[in-house]
Amino acid sequence: MRTEVVDRGKKRLDGAMARMTFREHARSAVDVRDRERPELRPHGRSVRQRNATRQAAADMAVVPDPRRLLGDAGEDRVARELEARGVRVVARNARTRYGEIDLVGRDARGHVFVEVKTRRRGSFVSAAEAVDGRKLARLHSLALAWASDHRIRGRVRLMVAAVTVDDAGMSVDLIEVAD
Repeated sequence: MRTEVVDRGKKRLDGAMARMTFREHARSAVDVRDRERPELRPHGRSVRQRNATRQAAADMAVVPDPRRLLGDAGEDRVARELEARGVRVVARNARTRYGEIDLVGRDARGHVFVEVKTRRRGSFVSAAEAVDGRKLARLHSLALAWASDHRIRGRVRLMVAAVTVDDAGMSVDLIEVAD
């Protein structure tokens, strides 16, 4: 193969390399990389890297976050409170493509969609204050999406469950949002 020197010291290839299309050149470059590192998969991560990621996720599952534990305990307490008031819990942590609803319940008047906020006594913002108008609007759109996905008709009610934790235990305030 012959090369010619071009201005500023750059080389231009003649012959077979010059006639290669861009796609052929890219394909040959990929083949060379694969031969150098055969453990790489098409998505770019080695088997060792994927296994390390899975192990890290498994380790995180063993040691849960204390805030997550507090939130889960609050949701459990609210579910028991709703059951005591005649609301059957249909779903927990119900996912839609827009987000997640903490609790979905059903009673004689229709479906209830509950946002649970758990706070420690003395925190800067109380549990009830943590849910503003924007969060209620989001909860309403999530409720409509969940109802649509499950082909539910009828009244959709929103409720905020404010859970306060102190040394004596948990107190639950259920606040139904007006339409």
